[in-house]
Amino acid sequence: MTAVDSHLVKTMSDVVRETVGREPPLIASPGTYDQKHFSRIAGIEQCIAYGPGILKMAHQTDEYCEIEHLVAACKAMAVGAMRLLGVE
Repeated sequence: MTAVDSHLVKTMSDVVRETVGREPPLIASPGTYDQKHFSRIAGIEQCIAYGPGILKMAHQTDEYCEIEHLVAACKAMAVGAMRLLGVE
């Protein structure tokens, strides 16, 4: 699991605050995603899951995502990627 004080988490938390306008919740996902493969096979130590929508609604019958949340998350991911790559 990626440490809360890691460069990736700090950077993306800052970016979410700036672009989305709220404090990002830092939680351990109740589901599974590919971090274990990135870490074990590729040796990538810092990995997070981030995206729009309501987590408790994920993969449910009535799952949905509001367009404004999708746009805000895309902005956060784009700015975060640029910042992590040193491009502003």
